Parts: sequence; C-alpha cells; structure tokens
Amino acid sequence: FNLHFIFGQEMIRRIRIYHYFTIFQMNFITGQTGVFFICCIFHIELCGETKPQNYMESFIKLFHSSVADCWDNKAISQFHVKELNYSEFAKEIAVLQDMWSAAGLQRGDKISINAKSGVNWMTVFMASVTGGYVSVQLFNGFTPADTQKLVSHSDSRILYTEKAIFSAMDFESMPELLAAIDVESGDLLASRNGFEAVYNNRYAAFDAKYPQGYGKSAFQDRVANAP
Repeated sequence: FNLHFIFGQEMIRRIRIYHYFTIFQMNFITGQTGVFFICCIFHIELCGETKPQNYMESFIKLFHSSVADCWDNKAISQFHVKELNYSEFAKEIAVLQDMWSAAGLQRGDKISINAKSGVNWMTVFMASVTGGYVSVQLFNGFTPADTQKLVSHSDSRILYTEKAIFSAMDFESMPELLAAIDVESGDLLASRNGFEAVYNNRYAAFDAKYPQGYGKSAFQDRVANAP
C-alpha cells in the first residue's frame, strides 16, 4: 500500500533515519515533482538516548502539519480495498486514541500489531505513535504460539491481528491483554474488564465529544492541547 504524505522540500531535508523499526512505502510530493522514497520509522527507546525521541517528535509534527495542510487530499490507499483522505485518516486515528484512553490505557502502554500491511494497519500504527503509545509490530508469519509469547512478553494491552491467527491463540494465557481485534473487519475477537462496551460505543462517544464535527479546526485544537 502507499502512504501519500505531502511535505515541503525543506521538511524532507530535515527527516533523519536513526534506527530501523518498521518499513513501509511512502510517496512524498515535493513542489511540482513527485519523489519516491523508501523510508524507515526510527525506534524511540534506544538505550536511553534522546536523539531518536527528538526525531520522532519532529516526525509527528511533520505528520500533523501535513494533515492540516492537505486536509482534503488522499492520504493512504490499499489497492482495490480502501482509501482515506487526510481528514478521514485523522478522524480514525483520533477515534482509536480516545477509545484506548477510555479503556484505561496510558501513554507508554504497548499496542501490538500482528497482521498484513494495509490501511487499517497503518491507521493503528499512526494512532499509537502520535498518541504516545508504543507500537509493537509482530511479523504476521510467526506461528500463533510464538505470537502469543511475544504479546505476553511485551506486556501489550491490545492486540490487532487476524482472525485466523487469533483462533489458534489462548486469550486467557495473556492476562495483561484487554482485547484482541481483527484488523481488517474490526471485529472484537476477545476482551475483558469492560472493554467491549467501550469498543462498541467508540464512534458515538467521539461524535458526542465533537458535536460540530471533526473538522480541521477541531483537529488543530486537539493537536495543540495534546499532552
């Protein structure tokens, strides 16, 4: 899938790759010419160093400014499956973040993603990164047993995965996990501690929070007031 971030050329020059964390395709459009990059997201917790964190903060600021500048443009697409423009992408990210918060997650909590790449995968990833959570990406080719061990070892609070993988996992053996969710369908595969009610009410709660709609000004206020 392609992620279409529209940044200025000077912004492009300020991006630095500090550590390989995950790889995805990005299409940066600079001025009137399209430039294609393979870009890597850097890890934010390397040996207590501060530079990766600063770079991540810069990356998040670039993303937020791009969302505001390109509100009505296409942001992310999955061939013949799904695409979102920036305003839709921003809303889906905000809905996830508010739902996680309502379920009791704190900044720094782990959210595992164990599924094929796609629009929903990228939405969960960007929601976790920009919301102050730690995204734990697990190769979807791992066996369910190995995935279960990694989810437990990472102290993940929520797992986004695939039904076929989760069907061979034991939810009761992952006591720290609040919920498991199918990435593609959005089906809640398992949950505990009242998460199901929060999950089922996520869009209604978001609409109640933004009765005038989640427009660009609401997005900018949210970013400005974020912790």
